Amino acid sequence: MGHPRRYGAAVLGMLLYWLGDMSALWAATAAFGFHMGYLAVIVCLGTGMVFTRRTAPLGGAGLMLVALTATLWYGAAVPFSIATLGVTVYRILTLWAPLPAGFAVLPTLRALGEAAADTPGQGTRTTKGEPALQH
Repeated sequence: MGHPRRYGAAVLGMLLYWLGDMSALWAATAAFGFHMGYLAVIVCLGTGMVFTRRTAPLGGAGLMLVALTATLWYGAAVPFSIATLGVTVYRILTLWAPLPAGFAVLPTLRALGEAAADTPGQGTRTTKGEPALQH
């Protein structure tokens, strides 16, 4: 570990990620007329993640939407219809909207994987044809 200040950019990046994630949830419910306070957003999103990410099969894939809808409905008094629509929009904003950008930078990431000879897994070969995994 050494010097924690060395990783300040990573901490700042994660802070920005979580603020963006919470803002997406707030905006998704606000779009349908329900404005939550920031503490309600933090508690509902955190509760939904705690109950699905670690305890559910496949890391809670898909169950997060169900748990988050119920958490918004019961925990933040969001009407059920708005909670359902808000969580659907939240999923679009956080999963589907960034995919085109991710696909756009995929060639760059593959090139970085090919150029990085000093990474862990040196000497690894794959038969799948993925150049980023071959060192």
